[in-house]
Amino acid sequence: MFCLALLVKVGVWADVGGTLIPFYIYPNPSEIQPLLDAKLAHPNVAMRVILDPDNGPGSVQDPVYVDAISSLRQAGIGIVGYVATDYNARSISEVEADIAAWQQLYNPDGIFFDTMGTDTNYYTSLTIYTKSLGMQFTIGNAGENVDTSYVNVVDTVVIANSSYLPNLTDYANWQNAHLPKTDVAMLIDSITAFPTGFIYEAKKFTGWIYITDAGGMNPWGVLPSYFSVLMNALDTVNVGTIFPFYIYPTPSAIQPLIDTANAYPNVPIWVILDPATGPGQTIDQNYVNAVTQFRAAGINILGYVNTNYGRRSKTQVQNDIRKWINFYKPDGIFLDLMSVNHNYYSSITAYAKI
Repeated sequence: MFCLALLVKVGVWADVGGTLIPFYIYPNPSEIQPLLDAKLAHPNVAMRVILDPDNGPGSVQDPVYVDAISSLRQAGIGIVGYVATDYNARSISEVEADIAAWQQLYNPDGIFFDTMGTDTNYYTSLTIYTKSLGMQFTIGNAGENVDTSYVNVVDTVVIANSSYLPNLTDYANWQNAHLPKTDVAMLIDSITAFPTGFIYEAKKFTGWIYITDAGGMNPWGVLPSYFSVLMNALDTVNVGTIFPFYIYPTPSAIQPLIDTANAYPNVPIWVILDPATGPGQTIDQNYVNAVTQFRAAGINILGYVNTNYGRRSKTQVQNDIRKWINFYKPDGIFLDLMSVNHNYYSSITAYAKI
């Protein structure tokens, strides 16, 4: 007999976090060194750097940019070329000329379309052209909360480009879309105090986050004073805990976990709840309240389901999973008492993700 458990992911699992850095600085070796150091210290944080030699690629190759790109790329940092679109007022041929120049002069990994307008056909055409030249992706700086359908136009959409922290409750459309987090980016300047709580919440649906305390006409002309703190906050390879919380979740019972989550916002916490050896037959309001409070603290919810070493029928297990989703909408399912019947658990896992 095996007393094993399988944690099944429902919906979007926490994936790699990263930062998209508008690096509008002449890239001398001393200027790019902090980027190289940050990547070395945080190899699991994806980094992309937007370069802008001359409001675009310029017309002549600059050897300093060539050397910088080589060093950044060797460190595992993605290179993105800046192209202005003036809210789709520039002609497609003009923008395509910039894209082609980027490819010929510096061969970046992708293109950043600044001042993105609303003509989706325009940006779809530019994305197709970019990829026809061998580049991998496009990023569109919409700068505000646009419709989630924009991810069909470019590969990543900047949904906040502001000098203040946006209210994340206004982004329910993106949070509920269950898109890959790498589809979404935020670029925010003029934030004096490092916003730990904001980053923790934004990371739940945003894959590329850059926040700086610099402001003024060019907030992207210097790295933030708290750059190392930002990288620490984005580093997803923190050891976390999965806690079997087989306790009736009164306010006093759940408070220690909430206090812990608030004290250690970068440590992932998963709580397994078990109302009645599974979800039970009816909704329990105390569990509803606990789930709400756990979520507000950034704690992830797992629903307990007993498989009895694969002896329970798949229909019985699937019914429990469906009740969990209908009653409490957990982030995942914890399949207890697991056997080695791979087909059984593969089928149940696929069902949970529908």
